[in-house]
Amino acid sequence: MRRVLLVEGSDRRPPRAEALALSQLWGTICDSLKVPRFDLVAPISKGLIEHLVEGEGTLDEEIERLGLGQPGDALVVAWDVRPVWARLTTVVCRWRETVGLYKWLHQRQQLPAPLRAHVKARWQDLSGRSTPSEKTSPESRLSAGSLYAVCMDPMFEEIFCKEDVIWQALELTGQRVKDWPPSWNKRAKLDAKMLLDKAIHAARRHKPQPAVVRRIGLDYTTNQEAWAAHFVRSFADHSPDRFGKQPVIQRLRTLLASEDRPI
Repeated sequence: MRRVLLVEGSDRRPPRAEALALSQLWGTICDSLKVPRFDLVAPISKGLIEHLVEGEGTLDEEIERLGLGQPGDALVVAWDVRPVWARLTTVVCRWRETVGLYKWLHQRQQLPAPLRAHVKARWQDLSGRSTPSEKTSPESRLSAGSLYAVCMDPMFEEIFCKEDVIWQALELTGQRVKDWPPSWNKRAKLDAKMLLDKAIHAARRHKPQPAVVRRIGLDYTTNQEAWAAHFVRSFADHSPDRFGKQPVIQRLRTLLASEDRPI
């Protein structure tokens, strides 16, 4: 079985370089969970999902273009929940986006044939629930012919964008730091990249400057995958139980668990 991750990336790099950076980042996440790494990681844009309704430049077309969906393939599609400021929806809802993904992939009937039965079954299961938490089947692992959605709410950075986690990862525990961002509430974290940039900039100006700032370099926006991998490793090493309770991490642990390990 080939495990494939299609994950929302950025357009700051050429596609091949972005795929390598994302592969290293998600490899770090898998290592922290002690689950097998993905065999292939490919960047996608959120537009591929949003365009499923319109019919051009869509996720199913991209899966076909990449030669995925072969009989032995198992896919995970991961993306940030659609932000409210995009004005594409009035209410941000991870559940609605997830059900919508399966609905449109099923109704369009343009996925490679090996994936269609699983997508139909997932759509029928999820859309038939009276509440999102109502489960009609056991927790599932990746299997050949499957396609699972991981909608990250509100965004990928929610995994580690917590003040105490970043404080420790930047080697600043117990110190007073000038210009440290004052607000880490849920609203502030809707712009998590800017929040993390401010924290890194404050650490860079701090005396003595933490060694990690020199080692990784740049800021979060311009060196996102390297900083994210560091924050993930630090969080997992220092607070493994808390790290393991993050919704995206729980989902990945279940999907990627080996057959000989309990979920």
